[in-house]
Amino acid sequence: MNETVSYPAELVDRVDGVTVSFPDFPGVQAWGADEKEALRNGAEALQTAVWNALNDGMILPEPSEPRERPVVSVMF
Repeated sequence: MNETVSYPAELVDRVDGVTVSFPDFPGVQAWGADEKEALRNGAEALQTAVWNALNDGMILPEPSEPRERPVVSVMF
């Protein structure tokens, strides 16, 4: 398959960097020294979560509204 899905991300500044999570995929989180690295690492974590969900026969959740949050796109 060569389809793309996009999900909004939530960024939280921490003392030691930035944490990114995905409200539509509870438990999927990543960290980076800055926002750019956090989003890059978050994309990898999200892609793994999407692949795992599809391999388990699950239907991917509908993306929630971005509401001024960054959006991360991954291919599957």
